[in-house]
Amino acid sequence: MRNVFMATIAALAISTSAVVAADLAGEVSVEMTKNLTGDYVATPTIELSFGHKAEGATAFGGVGVEAVNGNLAVDTWNVGVAFSGTSLSFGDQGDLFSFGGLEVVGGDTLADVADDHESLIIGHGKFAALVGFTDISANVGDIENIQLAYEGEAASVSYNATVDYNLNTEDFVVGAAANANMFETVDAGLAVTYADLFAYEATAGYKSVTAFVNGDEDDVLQNIGAGVVYTKDSLSAFAEVGYNLDTEATTPAVGVSFNF
Repeated sequence: MRNVFMATIAALAISTSAVVAADLAGEVSVEMTKNLTGDYVATPTIELSFGHKAEGATAFGGVGVEAVNGNLAVDTWNVGVAFSGTSLSFGDQGDLFSFGGLEVVGGDTLADVADDHESLIIGHGKFAALVGFTDISANVGDIENIQLAYEGEAASVSYNATVDYNLNTEDFVVGAAANANMFETVDAGLAVTYADLFAYEATAGYKSVTAFVNGDEDDVLQNIGAGVVYTKDSLSAFAEVGYNLDTEATTPAVGVSFNF
C-alpha cells in the first residue's frame, strides 16, 4: 500500500528545510511486472513535488503522472500547507494505511480500503485524520469515509495504527504494523488488518534483501516472496518475486527510478 500523502508528510516532518531549499523535486520511474493474463507490462511514472516557505508556514504539493495505454494521465495529486507542527493537505492522495507489500508484490491479503477519491488530511505530530469525499464535482458535502492514524517509536521499534469507517456501508477496517530494526542490518516486521476477517503479512530483511509471507484466518499461508533493492546516489533499482502457494502463480517485478 504505497501512500503518497504519508510520504509527503514524512518528508516535511523530518526535513522541512530540505523541501524549502529545493523548491522542486521529482522522481522518474518505470516498473515492469506480469499481469493477470500472463503478459509483462511496463508502467512509467513521473512524480513532482514542490515546497515554498512563507513567514510561519510552508506551502507544498505534488503530482504523479502515469502512462496508461500510451497516454499520460494524472494518477495522484495534492496541495497543502504546514505550520506550527500541523499540516493540511487536499487532493487525490491515497489513504493512511501505509504498510504491507514490497515495491510491487506483497500486501495481497491485507485489507485495501477505497482511496480512489479526493480527501482532506490533517496531520499533527504523530496523529493524522482523513476525510474522504465521494465526488467533489457532484457534492463536496458528500463524505464517503473517515480515517484516523497514529505512528510512533519505542527503542528500535516503529509502529502505526489506522482505522477507517465508511459512512455509506457502515464498515470498519482496522490495521496495525510494527517494524523492529536490529544490528542496523537486520529488521523484522508484522502488519495485520481486520475487515471481514483477520489478515497478516510478516517480513524479514537483511541489508537490501527482504522476504515476506502472508495469509488470513481462513488460509494462513497464501503468498511468499522476496525482493532486493539497490540504491546509489539518486538512482534506485529493485527486483522481486511473489509466489502464491494455492494457485502456484509467480509474480515477478523489476523497476528503476531516478530522483532529482
